[in-house]
Amino acid sequence: DMVQWINNDTDFRWPASNLHPTHGIYPEFDPQEPVAPGESWSFTFEKAGKWRFHDHLKPRWRGVVRVE
Repeated sequence: DMVQWINNDTDFRWPASNLHPTHGIYPEFDPQEPVAPGESWSFTFEKAGKWRFHDHLKPRWRGVVRVE
């Protein structure tokens, strides 16, 4: 499944797999750079599971993507 992150904020965002700061649980789930305001980043999950992520720039901002 593909998920697209659209940055509708005025700050840069960087969605990435946990654990911060290495993104080691699902290392491919990392754009390798911030997503600018008004821009987007897409990722296709190749593995089923419950994938926790964070904003690499503001790690207290977190979420979960569920792939079946």
